[in-house]
Amino acid sequence: MILLVLLVDCVVGLALLGSLRWLRRQSGDIGFVVTLGVAVRAVLGLGLFWVSYLNLPILRSLQLGNGFWSVMIDATQYHAVASRAVESGLSSIAPGSASPFYTKLLSLWMRAVGMGPAAGLFLNICVFVGVCMLLVRLFRPTGQRRTDLPLLVVLLALSFLPGLIINATQPLKDDVFLALILLMCVAARALFRSMVGANGGVQWGAWGVGLAALVAIMYGVAGIRGYYAIIAWACFIVSLPAIVLLPPRRHTVARTTAAVLVPVAVWLGYWAGSGSYYWPNAADPEQVALESQADDRRLSPSTTFGEVSRLIDTARRGFVTSPGDTSLAPVSEVHPDPGGVVERSRLTALVIGVCAVVVPISVLKAVSIVQFDGGRGLLPISDIDTALMDLSLVALCWLTVRRRHLIGRDGGFVFFVLVLAVTTTALLSYVVTNFGTMFRLRYMAVAPLWTLALAIRPKLSSCAPEASVR
Repeated sequence: MILLVLLVDCVVGLALLGSLRWLRRQSGDIGFVVTLGVAVRAVLGLGLFWVSYLNLPILRSLQLGNGFWSVMIDATQYHAVASRAVESGLSSIAPGSASPFYTKLLSLWMRAVGMGPAAGLFLNICVFVGVCMLLVRLFRPTGQRRTDLPLLVVLLALSFLPGLIINATQPLKDDVFLALILLMCVAARALFRSMVGANGGVQWGAWGVGLAALVAIMYGVAGIRGYYAIIAWACFIVSLPAIVLLPPRRHTVARTTAAVLVPVAVWLGYWAGSGSYYWPNAADPEQVALESQADDRRLSPSTTFGEVSRLIDTARRGFVTSPGDTSLAPVSEVHPDPGGVVERSRLTALVIGVCAVVVPISVLKAVSIVQFDGGRGLLPISDIDTALMDLSLVALCWLTVRRRHLIGRDGGFVFFVLVLAVTTTALLSYVVTNFGTMFRLRYMAVAPLWTLALAIRPKLSSCAPEASVR
Protein backbone atom coordinates (compact mmCIF):
# COMPACT_ATOMS: atom_id res chain seq x y z
CA MET A 1 0.00 0.00 0.00
CA ILE A 2 2.82 2.40 0.88
CA LEU A 3 4.50 1.70 -2.45
CA LEU A 4 1.25 2.47 -4.27
CA VAL A 5 0.92 5.78 -2.42
CA LEU A 6 4.51 6.70 -3.28
CA LEU A 7 3.84 5.83 -6.91
CA VAL A 8 0.78 8.10 -6.97
CA ASP A 9 2.80 10.89 -5.36
CA CYS A 10 5.47 10.54 -8.04
CA VAL A 11 2.90 10.55 -10.83
CA VAL A 12 1.18 13.67 -9.45
CA GLY A 13 4.54 15.37 -8.98
CA LEU A 14 5.55 14.63 -12.56
CA ALA A 15 2.16 15.89 -13.75
CA LEU A 16 2.80 19.15 -11.88
CA LEU A 17 6.20 19.53 -13.51
CA GLY A 18 4.68 18.82 -16.91
CA SER A 19 1.97 21.42 -16.27
CA LEU A 20 4.55 24.06 -15.36
CA ARG A 21 6.51 23.27 -18.51
CA TRP A 22 3.32 23.63 -20.56
CA LEU A 23 2.68 27.03 -18.98
CA ARG A 24 6.25 28.02 -19.77
CA ARG A 25 5.69 27.15 -23.42
CA GLN A 26 2.58 29.34 -23.57
CA SER A 27 4.46 32.34 -22.20
CA GLY A 28 7.74 32.77 -20.39
CA ASP A 29 6.24 35.42 -18.09
CA ILE A 30 3.26 33.24 -17.22
CA GLY A 31 5.41 30.20 -16.61
CA PHE A 32 7.72 32.15 -14.31
CA VAL A 33 4.85 33.67 -12.28
CA VAL A 34 3.03 30.37 -11.71
CA THR A 35 6.24 28.44 -10.98
CA LEU A 36 7.29 31.02 -8.42
CA GLY A 37 3.81 30.84 -6.89
CA VAL A 38 4.16 27.08 -6.51
CA ALA A 39 7.63 27.47 -5.00
CA VAL A 40 6.45 30.04 -2.43
CA ARG A 41 3.55 27.81 -1.37
CA ALA A 42 5.73 24.71 -1.13
CA VAL A 43 8.55 26.36 0.84
CA LEU A 44 6.26 28.21 3.26
CA GLY A 45 3.89 25.27 3.68
CA LEU A 46 6.63 22.75 4.41
CA GLY A 47 8.37 25.25 6.68
CA LEU A 48 5.22 25.86 8.73
CA PHE A 49 4.55 22.14 8.88
CA TRP A 50 7.97 21.21 10.27
CA VAL A 51 8.07 24.14 12.70
CA SER A 52 4.78 23.02 14.25
CA TYR A 53 5.47 19.30 13.95
CA LEU A 54 8.86 19.57 15.68
CA ASN A 55 7.67 22.25 18.13
CA LEU A 56 10.56 24.51 17.18
CA PRO A 57 11.02 27.76 19.15
CA ILE A 58 9.35 29.88 16.46
CA LEU A 59 5.94 31.46 17.14
CA ARG A 60 5.20 28.78 19.73
CA SER A 61 2.12 30.63 20.98
CA LEU A 62 0.48 30.01 17.59
CA GLN A 63 1.47 26.36 17.23
CA LEU A 64 -1.03 23.54 17.69
CA GLY A 65 1.50 20.79 17.04
CA ASN A 66 1.46 17.99 14.46
CA GLY A 67 1.93 20.55 11.67
CA PHE A 68 -1.12 22.71 12.50
CA TRP A 69 -1.46 26.35 13.60
CA SER A 70 -4.03 28.11 15.79
CA VAL A 71 -4.68 30.89 13.25
CA MET A 72 -6.02 28.18 10.89
CA ILE A 73 -7.72 25.97 13.46
CA ASP A 74 -10.37 24.74 11.00
CA ALA A 75 -7.64 22.74 9.28
CA THR A 76 -7.41 20.33 12.22
CA GLN A 77 -11.14 19.59 12.03
CA TYR A 78 -11.17 19.01 8.28
CA HIS A 79 -8.10 16.79 8.50
CA ALA A 80 -9.61 14.74 11.33
CA VAL A 81 -12.91 14.22 9.49
CA ALA A 82 -11.16 13.32 6.24
CA SER A 83 -8.80 10.92 8.04
CA ARG A 84 -11.73 9.06 9.61
CA ALA A 85 -13.37 8.84 6.20
CA VAL A 86 -10.23 7.25 4.75
CA GLU A 87 -10.56 4.45 7.29
CA SER A 88 -14.36 4.21 7.58
CA GLY A 89 -15.55 5.32 4.16
CA LEU A 90 -17.13 8.50 2.82
CA SER A 91 -20.45 7.57 4.44
CA SER A 92 -18.92 8.59 7.77
CA ILE A 93 -19.11 12.22 6.61
CA ALA A 94 -22.63 13.37 7.48
CA PRO A 95 -24.43 15.48 4.83
CA GLY A 96 -25.09 18.17 7.44
CA SER A 97 -21.49 18.34 8.65
CA ALA A 98 -19.17 21.25 7.96
CA SER A 99 -18.31 21.48 4.24
CA PRO A 100 -19.03 17.82 3.35
CA PHE A 101 -17.97 18.26 -0.29
CA TYR A 102 -14.53 19.47 0.72
CA THR A 103 -13.97 16.85 3.40
CA LYS A 104 -14.98 14.10 0.98
CA LEU A 105 -12.63 15.48 -1.67
CA LEU A 106 -9.83 15.76 0.90
CA SER A 107 -10.49 12.19 2.05
CA LEU A 108 -10.26 10.82 -1.49
CA TRP A 109 -7.08 12.81 -2.03
CA MET A 110 -5.51 11.56 1.19
CA ARG A 111 -6.40 8.00 0.30
CA ALA A 112 -4.41 8.45 -2.91
CA VAL A 113 -1.39 10.47 -1.74
CA GLY A 114 -1.15 9.75 2.00
CA MET A 115 -2.79 10.88 5.23
CA GLY A 116 -0.21 13.33 6.54
CA PRO A 117 -1.20 16.95 7.32
CA ALA A 118 0.90 18.08 4.35
CA ALA A 119 -1.58 16.34 2.01
CA GLY A 120 -3.72 19.48 2.17
CA LEU A 121 -0.79 21.58 0.96
CA PHE A 122 -0.22 19.14 -1.90
CA LEU A 123 -3.90 19.33 -2.91
CA ASN A 124 -3.95 23.12 -2.77
CA ILE A 125 -0.86 23.39 -4.98
CA CYS A 126 -2.45 21.08 -7.54
CA VAL A 127 -5.68 23.09 -7.46
CA PHE A 128 -3.73 26.34 -7.90
CA VAL A 129 -1.83 25.02 -10.93
CA GLY A 130 -5.02 23.55 -12.42
CA VAL A 131 -6.86 26.87 -12.15
CA CYS A 132 -3.95 28.74 -13.73
CA MET A 133 -3.83 26.25 -16.60
CA LEU A 134 -7.56 26.65 -17.25
CA LEU A 135 -7.35 30.44 -17.33
CA VAL A 136 -4.32 30.33 -19.62
CA ARG A 137 -6.04 27.84 -21.94
CA LEU A 138 -9.15 30.01 -22.23
CA PHE A 139 -7.27 33.30 -22.56
CA ARG A 140 -4.83 31.91 -25.15
CA PRO A 141 -1.87 34.24 -24.49
CA THR A 142 0.13 35.60 -27.37
CA GLY A 143 3.47 35.79 -25.56
CA GLN A 144 3.43 39.58 -25.87
CA ARG A 145 3.46 41.11 -22.39
CA ARG A 146 1.25 44.10 -23.16
CA THR A 147 -1.36 42.01 -24.94
CA ASP A 148 -1.42 39.37 -22.18
CA LEU A 149 -1.50 41.94 -19.37
CA PRO A 150 -5.05 41.09 -18.12
CA LEU A 151 -4.09 37.45 -17.66
CA LEU A 152 -0.79 38.37 -16.02
CA VAL A 153 -2.62 40.61 -13.52
CA VAL A 154 -4.91 37.73 -12.52
CA LEU A 155 -2.10 35.18 -12.27
CA LEU A 156 0.02 37.57 -10.20
CA ALA A 157 -2.88 38.00 -7.77
CA LEU A 158 -3.57 34.27 -7.54
CA SER A 159 0.11 33.52 -7.09
CA PHE A 160 1.22 36.11 -4.55
CA LEU A 161 -1.67 37.43 -2.46
CA PRO A 162 -0.54 36.65 1.12
CA GLY A 163 -3.99 35.45 2.18
CA LEU A 164 -4.15 32.90 -0.61
CA ILE A 165 -0.63 31.69 0.11
CA ILE A 166 -1.33 31.27 3.83
CA ASN A 167 -4.58 29.40 3.23
CA ALA A 168 -2.81 27.07 0.80
CA THR A 169 -0.32 25.91 3.43
CA GLN A 170 -3.00 24.08 5.45
CA PRO A 171 -5.82 21.62 4.66
CA LEU A 172 -8.41 24.40 4.41
CA LYS A 173 -11.35 24.59 2.02
CA ASP A 174 -10.56 28.09 0.77
CA ASP A 175 -8.42 27.14 -2.24
CA VAL A 176 -10.91 24.54 -3.46
CA PHE A 177 -13.79 26.95 -2.97
CA LEU A 178 -11.98 29.74 -4.81
CA ALA A 179 -11.39 27.31 -7.68
CA LEU A 180 -15.10 26.43 -7.72
CA ILE A 181 -16.04 30.13 -7.94
CA LEU A 182 -13.69 30.64 -10.87
CA LEU A 183 -15.03 27.47 -12.54
CA MET A 184 -18.59 28.66 -11.99
CA CYS A 185 -17.82 31.95 -13.72
CA VAL A 186 -16.08 30.13 -16.58
CA ALA A 187 -19.11 27.84 -17.01
CA ALA A 188 -21.44 30.86 -16.86
CA ARG A 189 -19.41 32.53 -19.59
CA ALA A 190 -19.70 29.46 -21.84
CA LEU A 191 -23.43 29.27 -21.11
CA PHE A 192 -24.09 32.95 -21.84
CA ARG A 193 -22.02 32.85 -25.03
CA SER A 194 -24.01 29.83 -26.25
CA MET A 195 -27.22 31.83 -25.84
CA VAL A 196 -25.96 34.54 -28.22
CA GLY A 197 -24.23 32.50 -30.90
CA ALA A 198 -22.55 33.89 -33.99
CA ASN A 199 -25.96 34.40 -35.65
CA GLY A 200 -27.62 35.58 -32.44
CA GLY A 201 -29.42 32.30 -31.78
CA VAL A 202 -28.98 29.65 -29.09
CA GLN A 203 -26.30 27.03 -29.70
CA TRP A 204 -28.11 24.22 -27.90
CA GLY A 205 -25.21 21.76 -27.84
CA ALA A 206 -22.82 24.21 -26.21
CA TRP A 207 -25.64 25.43 -23.97
CA GLY A 208 -26.29 21.91 -22.68
CA VAL A 209 -22.61 21.30 -21.94
CA GLY A 210 -22.28 24.63 -20.17
CA LEU A 211 -25.42 24.06 -18.11
CA ALA A 212 -24.34 20.54 -17.09
CA ALA A 213 -20.95 21.87 -15.99
CA LEU A 214 -22.63 24.70 -14.08
CA VAL A 215 -24.95 22.32 -12.22
CA ALA A 216 -22.02 20.07 -11.24
CA ILE A 217 -20.02 23.06 -10.01
CA MET A 218 -23.00 24.40 -8.08
CA TYR A 219 -23.24 21.01 -6.36
CA GLY A 220 -19.70 21.51 -5.06
CA VAL A 221 -20.30 25.14 -4.09
CA ALA A 222 -23.41 24.20 -2.10
CA GLY A 223 -21.49 21.41 -0.39
CA ILE A 224 -18.98 23.90 1.02
CA ARG A 225 -20.83 27.20 1.48
CA GLY A 226 -24.49 26.80 0.62
CA TYR A 227 -25.30 30.48 1.04
CA TYR A 228 -22.95 31.40 -1.80
CA ALA A 229 -24.84 29.05 -4.11
CA ILE A 230 -28.02 30.96 -3.24
CA ILE A 231 -26.32 34.28 -4.00
CA ALA A 232 -25.09 32.99 -7.36
CA TRP A 233 -28.54 31.59 -8.19
CA ALA A 234 -30.15 34.96 -7.51
CA CYS A 235 -27.53 36.69 -9.68
CA PHE A 236 -28.34 34.33 -12.56
CA ILE A 237 -32.01 35.32 -12.31
CA VAL A 238 -31.07 39.00 -12.43
CA SER A 239 -28.61 38.59 -15.32
CA LEU A 240 -30.45 36.27 -17.70
CA PRO A 241 -33.10 38.82 -18.83
CA ALA A 242 -30.28 40.95 -20.23
CA ILE A 243 -29.35 38.03 -22.52
CA VAL A 244 -32.94 37.47 -23.61
CA LEU A 245 -33.47 41.11 -24.63
CA LEU A 246 -30.39 41.35 -26.84
CA PRO A 247 -31.01 41.78 -30.58
CA PRO A 248 -31.95 40.18 -32.92
CA ARG A 249 -35.45 39.76 -31.53
CA ARG A 250 -36.31 36.77 -33.72
CA HIS A 251 -34.39 34.57 -31.25
CA THR A 252 -36.24 35.84 -28.19
CA VAL A 253 -38.37 32.69 -27.75
CA ALA A 254 -35.36 30.35 -27.90
CA ARG A 255 -33.36 32.51 -25.52
CA THR A 256 -36.30 32.77 -23.12
CA THR A 257 -36.63 28.98 -23.07
CA ALA A 258 -32.93 28.57 -22.37
CA ALA A 259 -32.98 31.31 -19.74
CA VAL A 260 -35.92 29.79 -17.84
CA LEU A 261 -34.25 26.40 -17.64
CA VAL A 262 -30.97 27.76 -16.23
CA PRO A 263 -32.16 28.81 -12.73
CA VAL A 264 -34.22 25.62 -12.44
CA ALA A 265 -31.20 23.43 -13.17
CA VAL A 266 -28.88 25.55 -11.01
CA TRP A 267 -31.31 25.24 -8.09
CA LEU A 268 -31.30 21.45 -8.48
CA GLY A 269 -27.51 21.54 -8.23
CA TYR A 270 -27.77 23.56 -5.02
CA TRP A 271 -30.49 21.27 -3.64
CA ALA A 272 -28.41 18.13 -4.25
CA GLY A 273 -25.17 19.59 -2.92
CA SER A 274 -26.54 21.29 0.19
CA GLY A 275 -27.73 17.98 1.65
CA SER A 276 -29.62 18.04 4.94
CA TYR A 277 -29.35 21.82 5.21
CA TYR A 278 -32.04 21.96 2.54
CA TRP A 279 -33.95 18.70 2.86
CA PRO A 280 -33.40 16.61 6.04
CA ASN A 281 -33.63 12.84 6.03
CA ALA A 282 -36.67 12.00 8.15
CA ALA A 283 -35.14 8.64 9.02
CA ASP A 284 -32.09 10.30 10.59
CA PRO A 285 -32.96 12.00 13.92
CA GLU A 286 -29.65 13.88 13.98
CA GLN A 287 -30.33 15.46 10.59
CA VAL A 288 -33.87 16.39 11.60
CA ALA A 289 -32.57 18.00 14.81
CA LEU A 290 -29.88 19.84 12.88
CA GLU A 291 -32.44 21.10 10.37
CA SER A 292 -34.83 22.26 13.08
CA GLN A 293 -32.04 24.42 14.48
CA ALA A 294 -31.18 25.76 11.01
CA ASP A 295 -34.67 26.90 10.01
CA ASP A 296 -33.63 30.54 10.33
CA ARG A 297 -31.02 30.13 7.58
CA ARG A 298 -32.81 27.78 5.18
CA LEU A 299 -33.90 29.23 1.87
CA SER A 300 -36.21 28.02 -0.87
CA PRO A 301 -37.50 29.52 -4.13
CA SER A 302 -40.65 30.63 -2.26
CA THR A 303 -38.77 32.62 0.38
CA THR A 304 -40.06 36.21 0.45
CA PHE A 305 -37.90 39.33 0.44
CA GLY A 306 -38.94 40.10 4.01
CA GLU A 307 -37.85 36.66 5.14
CA VAL A 308 -34.51 37.08 3.37
CA SER A 309 -34.00 40.43 5.12
CA ARG A 310 -34.75 38.78 8.46
CA LEU A 311 -32.29 35.97 7.76
CA ILE A 312 -29.59 38.49 6.87
CA ASP A 313 -30.16 40.46 10.08
CA THR A 314 -30.15 37.22 12.08
CA ALA A 315 -26.84 36.19 10.56
CA ARG A 316 -25.32 39.59 11.34
CA ARG A 317 -26.63 39.52 14.90
CA GLY A 318 -24.82 36.23 15.39
CA PHE A 319 -21.50 37.92 14.59
CA VAL A 320 -22.24 41.09 16.58
CA THR A 321 -23.32 39.32 19.77
CA SER A 322 -20.39 36.91 19.62
CA PRO A 323 -17.52 39.32 19.00
CA GLY A 324 -14.03 37.96 18.44
CA ASP A 325 -10.70 39.68 18.84
CA THR A 326 -11.20 41.49 15.55
CA SER A 327 -14.84 42.57 15.87
CA LEU A 328 -15.70 45.54 13.67
CA ALA A 329 -18.98 46.53 15.35
CA PRO A 330 -20.09 47.15 18.95
CA VAL A 331 -22.78 44.96 20.48
CA SER A 332 -24.90 48.09 21.12
CA GLU A 333 -25.55 48.23 17.38
CA VAL A 334 -28.17 45.50 17.71
CA HIS A 335 -31.64 46.87 18.17
CA PRO A 336 -33.51 45.46 21.21
CA ASP A 337 -36.46 44.69 19.00
CA PRO A 338 -36.10 41.08 17.72
CA GLY A 339 -37.07 42.41 14.32
CA GLY A 340 -33.46 43.34 13.65
CA VAL A 341 -31.17 46.33 13.37
CA VAL A 342 -32.31 49.95 13.00
CA GLU A 343 -32.21 51.34 9.48
CA ARG A 344 -29.50 53.90 10.27
CA SER A 345 -27.31 51.14 11.71
CA ARG A 346 -27.76 49.06 8.58
CA LEU A 347 -26.27 51.81 6.42
CA THR A 348 -23.48 52.49 8.90
CA ALA A 349 -22.68 48.80 9.17
CA LEU A 350 -22.60 48.45 5.40
CA VAL A 351 -20.22 51.38 4.95
CA ILE A 352 -17.88 50.13 7.68
CA GLY A 353 -17.96 46.64 6.21
CA VAL A 354 -17.16 47.80 2.68
CA CYS A 355 -14.27 49.85 4.02
CA ALA A 356 -12.94 46.79 5.85
CA VAL A 357 -13.07 44.76 2.65
CA VAL A 358 -11.19 47.20 0.40
CA VAL A 359 -9.12 49.44 2.71
CA PRO A 360 -6.05 48.25 4.68
CA ILE A 361 -7.22 47.69 8.24
CA SER A 362 -4.36 49.73 9.77
CA VAL A 363 -5.62 52.77 7.85
CA LEU A 364 -9.14 52.26 9.21
CA LYS A 365 -7.79 51.96 12.75
CA ALA A 366 -5.66 55.08 12.33
CA VAL A 367 -8.72 57.17 11.41
CA SER A 368 -10.86 55.48 14.11
CA ILE A 369 -13.32 53.89 11.71
CA VAL A 370 -12.77 50.51 13.34
CA GLN A 371 -11.31 49.65 16.73
CA PHE A 372 -9.96 46.29 17.89
CA ASP A 373 -6.78 45.00 19.46
CA GLY A 374 -6.71 41.47 18.03
CA GLY A 375 -5.12 40.09 14.91
CA ARG A 376 -2.31 38.14 16.59
CA GLY A 377 0.30 40.33 14.95
CA LEU A 378 -0.90 39.41 11.46
CA LEU A 379 -2.51 42.75 10.56
CA PRO A 380 0.52 43.88 8.48
CA ILE A 381 0.05 40.77 6.34
CA SER A 382 -3.63 41.57 5.87
CA ASP A 383 -2.73 45.15 4.93
CA ILE A 384 -0.34 43.93 2.24
CA ASP A 385 -2.99 41.49 1.02
CA THR A 386 -5.58 44.27 0.80
CA ALA A 387 -3.23 46.62 -1.06
CA LEU A 388 -2.23 43.96 -3.61
CA MET A 389 -5.83 42.83 -4.03
CA ASP A 390 -6.95 46.40 -4.68
CA LEU A 391 -4.11 46.91 -7.14
CA SER A 392 -5.14 43.83 -9.13
CA LEU A 393 -8.79 44.91 -9.22
CA VAL A 394 -8.02 48.49 -10.24
CA ALA A 395 -5.67 47.29 -12.97
CA LEU A 396 -8.18 44.77 -14.27
CA CYS A 397 -11.09 47.22 -14.24
CA TRP A 398 -8.95 49.81 -16.04
CA LEU A 399 -7.96 47.24 -18.66
CA THR A 400 -11.60 46.20 -19.07
CA VAL A 401 -12.64 49.78 -19.77
CA ARG A 402 -9.73 50.32 -22.15
CA ARG A 403 -10.48 47.11 -24.04
CA ARG A 404 -14.26 47.17 -23.85
CA HIS A 405 -14.42 46.85 -27.64
CA LEU A 406 -13.22 43.26 -27.23
CA ILE A 407 -16.11 42.18 -24.98
CA GLY A 408 -18.56 41.40 -27.79
CA ARG A 409 -20.61 38.28 -26.94
CA ASP A 410 -19.33 38.37 -23.37
CA GLY A 411 -21.52 41.33 -22.45
CA GLY A 412 -23.97 39.14 -20.51
CA PHE A 413 -21.11 37.41 -18.74
CA VAL A 414 -19.56 40.74 -17.70
CA PHE A 415 -22.92 41.87 -16.35
CA PHE A 416 -23.29 38.63 -14.34
CA VAL A 417 -19.79 38.92 -12.88
CA LEU A 418 -20.38 42.52 -11.79
CA VAL A 419 -23.74 41.67 -10.22
CA LEU A 420 -22.24 38.69 -8.38
CA ALA A 421 -19.27 40.70 -7.10
CA VAL A 422 -21.35 43.67 -5.94
CA THR A 423 -24.00 41.48 -4.29
CA THR A 424 -21.44 39.35 -2.48
CA THR A 425 -19.50 42.41 -1.33
CA ALA A 426 -22.64 44.07 0.06
CA LEU A 427 -23.82 40.97 1.94
CA LEU A 428 -20.36 40.13 3.24
CA SER A 429 -19.75 43.72 4.35
CA TYR A 430 -23.04 43.90 6.23
CA VAL A 431 -23.23 40.42 7.78
CA VAL A 432 -19.64 39.68 8.82
CA THR A 433 -18.42 41.87 11.67
CA ASN A 434 -15.27 39.88 12.47
CA PHE A 435 -12.32 40.91 10.31
CA GLY A 436 -10.57 37.57 10.71
CA THR A 437 -13.58 35.86 9.13
CA MET A 438 -14.00 38.60 6.53
CA PHE A 439 -10.32 38.29 5.59
CA ARG A 440 -10.90 34.68 4.53
CA LEU A 441 -14.30 35.24 2.93
CA ARG A 442 -13.70 38.37 0.89
CA TYR A 443 -12.13 36.39 -1.96
CA MET A 444 -15.67 35.21 -2.70
CA ALA A 445 -16.42 38.75 -3.87
CA VAL A 446 -13.09 39.34 -5.59
CA ALA A 447 -12.68 36.08 -7.52
CA PRO A 448 -15.51 36.71 -10.03
CA LEU A 449 -13.91 40.01 -11.04
CA TRP A 450 -10.66 38.23 -11.90
CA THR A 451 -12.49 36.30 -14.64
CA LEU A 452 -13.12 39.60 -16.46
CA ALA A 453 -9.76 38.96 -18.08
CA LEU A 454 -11.42 36.29 -20.24
CA ALA A 455 -13.85 38.85 -21.66
CA ILE A 456 -11.06 41.12 -22.92
CA ARG A 457 -8.71 38.51 -24.30
CA PRO A 458 -7.24 39.49 -27.67
CA LYS A 459 -8.85 38.25 -30.83
CA LEU A 460 -6.55 35.75 -32.52
CA SER A 461 -6.76 37.56 -35.84
CA SER A 462 -5.65 40.83 -34.25
CA CYS A 463 -2.61 39.49 -32.43
CA ALA A 464 -0.93 37.35 -35.06
CA PRO A 465 2.82 37.81 -35.09
CA GLU A 466 4.10 40.29 -37.58
CA ALA A 467 5.82 38.94 -40.63
CA SER A 468 9.53 38.95 -40.27
CA VAL A 469 11.47 41.45 -42.37
CA ARG A 470 13.85 39.80 -44.78
